[in-house]
Amino acid sequence: MPITIGQLNNVPAPGDPITSPWAQQVSPLAVHHFANKAALDAQWGSAPDGSLAVTVDNFRQWMRRGGAWSMVMDYGLVPALSFASGTGACPHGLGRVPVSGLVIPGQALNIVFQIQGLGGTTITIRAITVAGTPATFTGTSNVFYWVA
Repeated sequence: MPITIGQLNNVPAPGDPITSPWAQQVSPLAVHHFANKAALDAQWGSAPDGSLAVTVDNFRQWMRRGGAWSMVMDYGLVPALSFASGTGACPHGLGRVPVSGLVIPGQALNIVFQIQGLGGTTITIRAITVAGTPATFTGTSNVFYWVA
């Protein structure tokens, strides 16, 4: 005898067979795995809005919104970055321009960081002293995050 769990109203009870209607009902609510974004688009291009998927080549989570796949959230980090002229490029592997960036130094510094540019492969970061002059910046304990 079927039971109800959340949005699912035809859940097989333990030990009961799984019927076709239940499989169709649960499919858009499960997080399906795909090799990459191209496979996701090719194999589930007509998923209903609200469907979730993961691309296992980069472990990004996708949600179907307005008939298109959108990343739920993406982030990255660079464990070390060095530049001497006050400005440096922080590489990222998003494959597109991130929406925003956040700089979090991993050590106490008298440096202020500014995001100057968001590009397809890098984020341009400016380091300045608290007095407003370009800062020399180096270190392995400095961490930069970006959010897409």
